[in-house]
Amino acid sequence: MVKGVINTHADIVLDYQNKKLTARLYSQANPKMNKAIENVCILLNETQTIYPVTNLVLTYAIAT
Repeated sequence: MVKGVINTHADIVLDYQNKKLTARLYSQANPKMNKAIENVCILLNETQTIYPVTNLVLTYAIAT
């Protein structure tokens, strides 16, 4: 799974108004892999990590 995520394309979406920086990962061919990635995104988003040298919260999502 990790190798698949590392090789996945993603969009970086800046939302200064809501103070978010979102990494939107492209969907995988396998629905099971998408569900696993979605669960990891949920866990990472719960950390409310601030991107270095900004006041933006780093969030993760799967592109739809």
